[in-house]
Amino acid sequence: MHKDFSIIEKRLNILANSTNLISILTADGIRKYVNKTFCDYFEKTEDELIGSSIFYGYSDNQK
Repeated sequence: MHKDFSIIEKRLNILANSTNLISILTADGIRKYVNKTFCDYFEKTEDELIGSSIFYGYSDNQK
């Protein structure tokens, strides 16, 4: 069990420290995870982005 946790922890660390913009979404476009690079690029905090929709500001016909 401890070994599996270590692998997950390492992968999360890679995502968090990546210089790529990383955002994990639900099937309906709600952000569940964003890394620091993503936050910095959009000049938003993690709290502002987590739970927000990628479709915010679009009408239903523009999705």
